[in-house]
Amino acid sequence: MQKNEINKCITTLNQMSLSENFTNYISKIRFPHYKNFESDTTIEFSFPLTVLVGKNGTGKSSILYALYGAPKNSNTGNFWFSTATDPIEEQDENKVRQSFVYSFYDENGLEEDLLNLRISSKKGTQIIGNPVDQ
Repeated sequence: MQKNEINKCITTLNQMSLSENFTNYISKIRFPHYKNFESDTTIEFSFPLTVLVGKNGTGKSSILYALYGAPKNSNTGNFWFSTATDPIEEQDENKVRQSFVYSFYDENGLEEDLLNLRISSKKGTQIIGNPVDQ
């Protein structure tokens, strides 16, 4: 793909975004306590195209797994597990559970926030999604 074609695609995506052709998309994701991320790390998706760039082991896949589990009726439980090389503590020192909050615009153009919590039990890891009080 040549540079002119890429610029044309970006311009088209931006125009579609501004004309609100995209509904029910994730507008941002926040990590109050998630893996080894700094508390309250937030990524805003203000443009219809987002690129994650970083060295190995910096959390790119973890972000993608959270995004995979963000839409309703999806679950990150298959990807969000603890290993000897990448242990996941259930809570931080302030007793905040492993979690992430994602925001999206519904079909009426209203932004909603949903909280996903990691809860381990004898049956395995479950991810519970709940609306966040505004």
